[in-house]
Amino acid sequence: MKDTIKPPASSDAYRLVWRDVARQSSARRVIATIIPPGVVTGNSLNVLIPKRMSYELLLAVLGVFNSVIFEAQVRASISTNHLSVGAIRRIRVPDLSSRTNVERVSKLVEKQLRKPSELYLAQIDVEVAQWYGLPSETYLDLLT
Repeated sequence: MKDTIKPPASSDAYRLVWRDVARQSSARRVIATIIPPGVVTGNSLNVLIPKRMSYELLLAVLGVFNSVIFEAQVRASISTNHLSVGAIRRIRVPDLSSRTNVERVSKLVEKQLRKPSELYLAQIDVEVAQWYGLPSETYLDLLT
């Protein structure tokens, strides 16, 4: 960037960003990741700028955003091809103060970010389902 253009202050922090995929026929409506400090994004990404949130909790929230349960809630709450921030705000998330769950999910997400694998994705999804308190039968119904 030119020296005359100042990046926003929010670019100094880790942020969770997500892209809404327009078609309901897509396997996923939400795809999220974490971007590091110093990266500036365009307006096609939605951004969660954490205030007083540890990096560990941000990793756990990323696991929730990319979970089957979060996806199912998104699909149930919108009827158009646009996923607004308001719709995201209405999605139920598990208890973020649960130290044990935050630790479990964040460790798996960190592994997934370092060395992506289907195994880590599946483990994250199961941990998130348990964090939500979803009965096994309901979780299996969501998968099918």
